[in-house]
Amino acid sequence: MLAVSAAIIAGGPSAVHASSAEEGNATTTITLNDGTVIESNAVAKVIGAENAKLAYQLLRPEEKREFDRFMLPAESFGTSVTEPAVDQAVPQPASDAAPADDVTRSLAGVSALAAKAKKGCWTTKARLGNKAKGGNTLFTYWVVLKWCADGKKITKASIVEADGETSTPGWRYDGVKNKGARVVNTVWARGFAKHKFILGLAGWDVQNVDACVRTFGMNDGSQGVPDKVCSLYD
Repeated sequence: MLAVSAAIIAGGPSAVHASSAEEGNATTTITLNDGTVIESNAVAKVIGAENAKLAYQLLRPEEKREFDRFMLPAESFGTSVTEPAVDQAVPQPASDAAPADDVTRSLAGVSALAAKAKKGCWTTKARLGNKAKGGNTLFTYWVVLKWCADGKKITKASIVEADGETSTPGWRYDGVKNKGARVVNTVWARGFAKHKFILGLAGWDVQNVDACVRTFGMNDGSQGVPDKVCSLYD
């Protein structure tokens, strides 16, 4: 009979159940916090083994593909919310270092933003995540940017929260590795956080992922489109 180690899912939101009618025919059911349920013999063989690395190496090629389908990152998703809410979204600002032929266009954009400045403070939360090919969420991470404007320009910007969580057993959150915020050209604020996630099974770190999320706030209280850049300057 296959036994799935409880240590694999300690502290996580997922529920894992494994059963086997006979040796070599193990199945596992993983119920994630978003309601996704997956079943995979290959996943069961690896996460339930005392030596996960050897168990993976002994999988048949089709079983390795099945394991990868449910356990490795394949696509990203994300959301962004500003408080207080605004009526319209503002395009992501261009880089500080605009090429020479774009200087006029860049200055015009700054002037337009300055003209609709408001007074107040706002926060925006950008939340991104990664799913496996099987559709199950592996992990999510976020950053919360706060910025204030005096009616003419943005006066300050700061990161007030940055965190992450995992949804699929084996993945663990290794924390925020870098973060920061700054005011750009007095009309928008930038903030980012760099997170680290590790897929680890029975002492074997299968994959390390550095995941970045960056967001923007404008001097009228609206937000820009978040991206995955680990910089305040690019």
